[in-house]
Amino acid sequence: MCDLDQNIELAKKYNLPAIAFSHENNKQETLMGTPWMILDADALSPFFLREVYCRHHHIPLMITTTSRCTIRELTVKQLPELLLLQKENKNNPSGCFFPQNCCTTVAAETFLLDYIKNQYSFYGYGIYGIFKKTDDTFLGIAGFSPLENTEDYYVEIGYSILKEWQRQGFASEALPALLHFEKEYLRFTEVITRIEKENIASIRLAKKNLLRIITI
Repeated sequence: MCDLDQNIELAKKYNLPAIAFSHENNKQETLMGTPWMILDADALSPFFLREVYCRHHHIPLMITTTSRCTIRELTVKQLPELLLLQKENKNNPSGCFFPQNCCTTVAAETFLLDYIKNQYSFYGYGIYGIFKKTDDTFLGIAGFSPLENTEDYYVEIGYSILKEWQRQGFASEALPALLHFEKEYLRFTEVITRIEKENIASIRLAKKNLLRIITI
């Protein structure tokens, strides 16, 4: 943690992550040499420190865990499984990670790389991968997406599980864990979910977790 520009530059010289600390006695400093800044030492939570470390070293950030799963940021290694998820949900866009205009593997990889580079660091949240704790098998995705045309801090939460791992309770584990993470660290104005009206199981799960549901 640095409160002087010269110390931030020294940290950069040795490739160390620096958190700028702005306070009443250093208003003459620009503190522009690092993407991380705090105004109060209380902001130095364990999660924030882990986030700074992971961002600096380009490591996918661990978001939360359940009894059987870990939930963490995506990497390009998940491209084949994300493409499979896309194929399984060809008639269900809400179950896909990629937009419908990603029609080739190259386009999907480009989208994924841009998403990893920009979404997590700019918004501070996004769509994450769900992995089995025992062997790190990719199970599906879950996470938060910004809602357009809203004045308040509203987001949508969603999930999609590969067919091989459906009906085994993984979504039921991931959803409350992510909502707990949201309440503790993200603190949105409201979290909503959009579900196809025929998807009775997802509607039941959303109601169980007290989410506002928009049926589509």
